[in-house]
Amino acid sequence: KDTSMRLDRPYRVYLCGGLPLPTVDIVVNKTTMAKSLNRSVLQVLEKSGSVSLATRLQAYMWPVVSRGQNVIAVGERSGGKTTGYIFPLASLLLDMWPCVQQEASVRIGSVAIIICNGWRAVQRVGNEFSRLLAPHKIRVVTAWSGSGSNSLNEIQKEIYRGCDVLVSTLPFLMHLAGIQREEDAETRIQFDLLSYCFHLVFDDADVLLDSRAEDVKIVLREWAVSRSKNQTSHFCQQLIITASSWTKYICELAEFLFPLMEPTLMISSQLEAAKAAGVRSVVNITHCSDDSSQQKILGDVTELVIDGTSEKRIIIFVRHYSDARQLKKLLESRCVFSRVAHGRLHTWQLQEEVKAWRSADAGKILIVSDRVVPLLLQHDIRDAYIIVHTYVPNTKAEFTQRFSFLLDNYSEPFKSSHTAALDAPVCFVMLDDSSSLLPPYLLECLEYLNTDIPLEVKKKFAKCENRDIPLCHYLKAYGSCPSVNLCVWRHKIIEKDLLCQLPQSGIVTVDIVKVLNASRYLVRLNQFRIKVDCAFVDLSENYFTLFMTLQSFCSDESRLTKFVKPGREDNLCLVNYESVWARARILKHRQLPNMVRVPLFLIDEGTEIVVDVSELYELPLEFSNLPQLIVEVYLCKVRPLDDIDWTQNANVFVETIFNEARGGSQFTGTIATSLSHTLWLSPLVEIVKVEGSLIRKESIRSQLIRHEYGAANEEHLDLLERQLQVVKARQNSRTASWLDHWTPNKSKESSE
Repeated sequence: KDTSMRLDRPYRVYLCGGLPLPTVDIVVNKTTMAKSLNRSVLQVLEKSGSVSLATRLQAYMWPVVSRGQNVIAVGERSGGKTTGYIFPLASLLLDMWPCVQQEASVRIGSVAIIICNGWRAVQRVGNEFSRLLAPHKIRVVTAWSGSGSNSLNEIQKEIYRGCDVLVSTLPFLMHLAGIQREEDAETRIQFDLLSYCFHLVFDDADVLLDSRAEDVKIVLREWAVSRSKNQTSHFCQQLIITASSWTKYICELAEFLFPLMEPTLMISSQLEAAKAAGVRSVVNITHCSDDSSQQKILGDVTELVIDGTSEKRIIIFVRHYSDARQLKKLLESRCVFSRVAHGRLHTWQLQEEVKAWRSADAGKILIVSDRVVPLLLQHDIRDAYIIVHTYVPNTKAEFTQRFSFLLDNYSEPFKSSHTAALDAPVCFVMLDDSSSLLPPYLLECLEYLNTDIPLEVKKKFAKCENRDIPLCHYLKAYGSCPSVNLCVWRHKIIEKDLLCQLPQSGIVTVDIVKVLNASRYLVRLNQFRIKVDCAFVDLSENYFTLFMTLQSFCSDESRLTKFVKPGREDNLCLVNYESVWARARILKHRQLPNMVRVPLFLIDEGTEIVVDVSELYELPLEFSNLPQLIVEVYLCKVRPLDDIDWTQNANVFVETIFNEARGGSQFTGTIATSLSHTLWLSPLVEIVKVEGSLIRKESIRSQLIRHEYGAANEEHLDLLERQLQVVKARQNSRTASWLDHWTPNKSKESSE
C-alpha cells in the first residue's frame, strides 16, 4: 500500500539502455500483469494454470516487449526467457492484428519470425504460439530441416501458402529465403520472407552466435534491407534477443545494435550482469598460520578500508556474529565508523540499521554476517561500490547473489575506456595461504570475471572430480560440442577413457541392441577380424556364456553380499531384475547415501532401470574384471542438417533400417578409432546374402545424407584424433585389451 516503495527493486535485474520503463508497469502482481498481456492471452494462461506470476526477468520483459520495444535479455537457464517474449509478443500481435489485416493482408512472408536453436525448441515455441493465437485464426508454422526430403517439400509448400508467425531454425530460414553467405551466393534472395517481418526473435542467441555468428549477421542485414524497401515501414520493427550467458559475441552484437535500435538490455543473472558491467575482481592473499587466519584476514580488511576506499559504500561479508563484532572493533580503533547487520537483530532493528546506513554521509561501511544475507536481499540495497568476502560461501549461488548489491553502480557494458574500468565496482576476495582447499566454483567465477589469480592460489582449489562425468556425446558424435558453456558433460578425453581398450582398427559385425539416435547405437559385438581376408573371431556366444555363469553363481545365496557403498571407481554392482541376475553400473553414485531408489545401467543388456537400494549386491571380483559387453557405436562424418540433435524422423528412419533387416543379413562396420566401451565406425553397412552371394547395401551414413536427414561432417575424426594423441602421449601404463578378456582360445575360420 505504500506507494513510495519500489516493489521491483528486490528483483535485482540489471537494466541498461532503451526507453525508460515506468515503475507502475513492472509486473510484480496480477494487476500489473493484466496491463502488459492481452486479455485473451491471460484467459488462456488462467485456464491452463501454467503461469501464476512473472519471474524476475519476465517482470521487465513483458511490459517492454508488449510495447514493441527492442530487447536483449540475458538470464539463468530455466529463468523464463522464452515465455518472457512469447506471451507479450502474442499479446502485441493480437492488439495490432486488425491493423495488419487492413494494411498488410496481401503479403508474402510472416509478420513475426522466431529463430530457435534446434528443432525441439522450434516445436516447443511453436506449440505455445499456436495455443495462444490459433483461436484468433493467426496461422503459426514450425519448420526445420532434417525430417527427410518429402517432409521438407511439404513444409516449404505450407510456408509458401502463407503463414503469420514462422518458428524456424536458423539454417532452414536461410535456405528457405535463399539467403547465402557472400562467398557462396550466386543469386540473391529467392523468396522474400523478411519484407513483412515486423518482429524478429533470436532465442538462445549465445548458442546460435557461437556456431553461426556470420549467419546471424547476414539475416539481420537482409532484414534491415527488406524492411527499408517495404511500403509498410511505418509498422514497428522489433528485435528480441535472448541468451543465457554474456559471451563475446553477445557483447559485440549488443554494442553494434545499441546506437541503431536502442534496445533495452536486461540481465537477471548476477554473475552475467557483473561480467557485462566489467566488475573488477581482486584476490587478496593473507599470509598467516591456520590458527590465526581469520584474525589476520580481518586485519587486512581494516587496512583495505583505511587505504582510501572508505569514501565509497562498502559491504563486508563475514561468517559469524563474533567476526562482525571483532571487525567493528578493529575499524573503530582506526577511527572508522561502521554498522553491523547480524542474525541476532529483530526485523525492525535490521530495517533501522539498513536505513541508517543508507542515509548516513559518514560510516558507509556495512558489516554483514552470513545468516542475514538472505534478509538483506529483500531490502532495496543496490548501491554499494565495493563488496568484500572475508570467507568463501559453500555454494556458487550464495557467492554470485552478493554482486546484486552493486547493481546501481554498474556502467554501460560498452564503456571500455581506462577511466570507465577504474570507476567500475570492485569485488575483493580475501584468502589465506593455509593448506585448505577451495571450492571449484570460485575458480570458475574468478576466471569468468577475468581476475588475475596468482599461481599459489590456483593450487588451493579442489580439483574438480570430473573423472566420473561421462564424455560429452556431442563431442563423440560430431567432434565438438556446440554449446560448451551450457553443457554439463566432460569435453576432454582423459586416461580413464583408455583403461579398457577396444580394437583401434579392424572390421566388426554387430548386433543392434538399442538405437539412441540416428548416429548413436548400443550394440554387442558378434565377430571381429583384423582385415577382410583374415579369419574372424566369433564373439556371439559371450553374452550367453556370461549370463548362464552369473545365474549359476547367484543361485547360491551364501555367495551374495549386500551392497553398502561404492568402493570401486567403476561403481559396479549386482542386481536381480525381473528374476534375472545382471551386472549394473550405478548412474548417480554420489547421491547414493541419500537415495531410496537408485538408477542403474545394465552393462550387458543396455537397459536403464530404477530399483530400491536394498536390492543391490556387491559384484564379485571375477565378474567385475570382465569388461561390459554393451558397446556404444557412433557413425563417423555425419551430423544433423541444422541442429545438434537428430529429428524424430531421422531416428525412425534408422530404426526402420535395422528392424526391417532380413534374418540372414548382418551389419558390419570398419573401425575408425575407439575408446573404452565406444567404437567409431566408418562405414556401417548391411550385408545381405542373396542366392549364395553377399550383397553390400548402401551405408547408413550415405542414406542419411541422401534422404536429407543429415549432412557430411568431414572434420569429425580429425577433431577426435587431436585429443586422443595428446592423451596417448601422456599415458604411462598399458591398457587392458577388451579382446583379451572376451576372445575364445580358438578363432573360427571364415568360410566366406
